[in-house]
Amino acid sequence: MTEISFLNMNGTQFAFAVTLFSGIFVAICIYFDSQRRKDPAFRKKLKMKRDRDRLLKKAYVSSINILHDIEEPQDQETIILREIELAESLMAQQNYDKAIVHFANAIAICVDPCNLLIALKQSLPPNVFDLLIHVLVSNYGKQFSRFQEDSRLKSIVQNQAIIRF
Repeated sequence: MTEISFLNMNGTQFAFAVTLFSGIFVAICIYFDSQRRKDPAFRKKLKMKRDRDRLLKKAYVSSINILHDIEEPQDQETIILREIELAESLMAQQNYDKAIVHFANAIAICVDPCNLLIALKQSLPPNVFDLLIHVLVSNYGKQFSRFQEDSRLKSIVQNQAIIRF
């Protein structure tokens, strides 16, 4: 009775086996990639991902400009109100991408963002609020983590921060 084992292979047989299995693995990868690209939803998902990345980039650039403009507490209140008004008018026009940028800016410069975030949770559609949380986590990580410990927001943030894109 002859047993076939990898231990009894010589160098040439082992190299052939590795090459064969590597080729099969690459062929399987190519097959599944072509299947993924043939999927009708692939282009839509790709477009959504690119739009989200573009939105995050705009939010980051906009937030840098807003945070440098603040000098006095009165200016801060004025900027927060202006950002919220702009966001609300953009929401009425169903321009959610730009509205999220303005909401994120208002939350970032707010002294007590917990109340504002709770109010937005109740008034915004769930998909818009999810994207707002994603923008806050990605652009304002340190600021967002400091009020994530608040018991009022802990359940909201934990449920919303685990978003699959």
